[in-house]
Amino acid sequence: MPLSNGGYSENQLCYFQGAGDGAYPFGGVIVDSSDNLYGSTMDIGFDGAGAAFKLTPAGNGTWSYAPLYSFAGGTSCGPYANLALDGAGNLYGTTYCSTGVFKLTPAGTFTPLPGNVQNPISNVTFDASGNLYGTASQGGNTACNTTGFGDCGVVWKITP
Repeated sequence: MPLSNGGYSENQLCYFQGAGDGAYPFGGVIVDSSDNLYGSTMDIGFDGAGAAFKLTPAGNGTWSYAPLYSFAGGTSCGPYANLALDGAGNLYGTTYCSTGVFKLTPAGTFTPLPGNVQNPISNVTFDASGNLYGTASQGGNTACNTTGFGDCGVVWKITP
């Protein structure tokens, strides 16, 4: 049921069940030119580490959920940040544990991108040349390890 307050109204578009659709959508959603929404969850999914999904307007205020990819890995290892969308409809993002930075095509082909990005939680952003940028909570200066949590992090760049 939509909630209303001061001229704004809320309509919950998707309820995660904690199964194949994943759980805990920490990152936000992004919108393509057809008003489809894309997002991800950081846990569960069919392969244990969250899922990427698409929500399509279905009319009368309803939306259709479609899974795009199920991330493999352990508990809480999936994406924590927004996905990014390029002009060809490819999605880019980060997973906290095993994959690091990835590309997901509209057809569902998953490709881990090269590099040694450790524990990225950030969004991915592009420059005009198509280079990808983000941050990772580990890596970099080993002399920084004064807290016992590992290196102090990096800003990374991946060049296509």
